[in-house]
Amino acid sequence: MARTCCGREVRSVAQRIVIVLALPATVAGCAVSVPGRPAGASGPALDAARAVARPAHSLQPGAGRSHPRAFVASVFGASGRVSRGLSVFSAADGHIIRKLTRDWRFPVAVAVSPDARWVYYFRESDQALGQCKATGFSEPPLWRVPASGGRPRRAALRTTSLAFSPDGRMVAYTSSRRCGRTVWIVIRDKKAGTTRHILLARNVPTSNNPIFTAQLSWAPDDRHLAVAVTPAAAINTVSVVNARTATRMPAKAIAPCTRQEDECLDPGFDRRGRLTFLKWRNQRGRHPERVIRWQHGHVSRLVTLSRNQSSQNSASIAAGGAGGAVLIEGGIRRHQIWRWSAGRITLIRSSTRRMLVSDVLWL
Repeated sequence: MARTCCGREVRSVAQRIVIVLALPATVAGCAVSVPGRPAGASGPALDAARAVARPAHSLQPGAGRSHPRAFVASVFGASGRVSRGLSVFSAADGHIIRKLTRDWRFPVAVAVSPDARWVYYFRESDQALGQCKATGFSEPPLWRVPASGGRPRRAALRTTSLAFSPDGRMVAYTSSRRCGRTVWIVIRDKKAGTTRHILLARNVPTSNNPIFTAQLSWAPDDRHLAVAVTPAAAINTVSVVNARTATRMPAKAIAPCTRQEDECLDPGFDRRGRLTFLKWRNQRGRHPERVIRWQHGHVSRLVTLSRNQSSQNSASIAAGGAGGAVLIEGGIRRHQIWRWSAGRITLIRSSTRRMLVSDVLWL
């Protein structure tokens, strides 16, 4: 099922964002935890099952490993034999380690607590349950489920965008008012006990592509926040904002995304303060998507996606917090997931007619 995320049609069931937290915290009254790395595995099914039972600290990458052992993704069953929901997958070979939820309302993971104990998600179908007749938009309630498996719980927050800083001190999420006509990024500093608002957008109901949400990622300095939005149709931009001083979004995107034809999405800071995102050119002809790394204005290209991986500029990525790995989603004939790590791309999962796997996020 195709849908539009940030103004861009994606071939997956839904578009994702996931980041991670450790230490108990509260966001708008919702209990939140902070990261490490969740259960995952890198070997056969038996080894994977044993790995899941290990404590989070034992799941750190080992010697010679440059990527986390597991990722979470949405699963959509094309037949009645496979249910929809969220599952944890091995990053080594793509097999399912455990099912987190069985939910027919299209759950989409948006964040993982830094201690990797909780996966936060919303149900895509809940967006149609609001009272906003003019725009048809409503912010769905946020849910969380233990990454090790367990009963989902309702979180006291409505949003589709959520990001935690690596140390868990800073929390950011989007919040709309007046049926999406005004959208804010809410910044919460748990240590200082303060809350700030950054104006993301003022929407007009007749806009051809109003902004309702954003992709968010914290830098490790607890100060800078990467924000990806679509201010107009066929325009996707990534900006970096000082979350402690800004009152509105900057007028210009970061340099790799400033030209009229340049488009960028899926930003993710790693623990060294490097920003990884997807970049492409909105022009006729062959303009492949590229995974770009940016830091203090310096730009480097990590990988150029193949025609299959970036079919119709519909790929998406999730960068790892350690900075050494990126999950890539795309595919012409079937939705596939690749892992870029240590300079190599490896296919780790192909969707089938019975099961579509999408919206991946590192654990």
